[in-house]
Amino acid sequence: MSKIFEKYKTIILDDTFTESSISSFRSLMNGYKRTNLTDEERESLDYLFGENAPYSITPAQTTKGFDWLFNLRFTARGKERKNNPFGYREQSILDDFDRFELSGLYDVKSYPITLSVHDKHNYKPIYKVIASDGGYFEYVPYTRSDLISGQIEPLIIW
Repeated sequence: MSKIFEKYKTIILDDTFTESSISSFRSLMNGYKRTNLTDEERESLDYLFGENAPYSITPAQTTKGFDWLFNLRFTARGKERKNNPFGYREQSILDDFDRFELSGLYDVKSYPITLSVHDKHNYKPIYKVIASDGGYFEYVPYTRSDLISGQIEPLIIW
């Protein structure tokens, strides 16, 4: 097995993803990172990642994520936004927030270059927002560059 495979296998088995390790793993799985990773190793990492999900995230990342969701819901003055993307269920979960988990990756779109396993992907992290009572919802965040490319909503909620 290659060093890059062992590096990401260790990250996956460690159970806690940092913001940089999520970004790095996404780049690897999207196919944009040039590595000596074989197709079999990439498939093994994909399988291993899926089998061990969900993952913990760091406290700093939790704060950043909660602040981002809060900003989608409320204005700077604390007034609920008219275009708030959350329904009653999601608002209730956010009001009783306990923690986030990284529950997987979602391929927003594939960009086939050829008819091979070297197709480009656009994986985004799937985060689970969990309330103290165990209720939860999952979402996929979009970045500013996604919004520029035509995506209207800042996130997909499940």
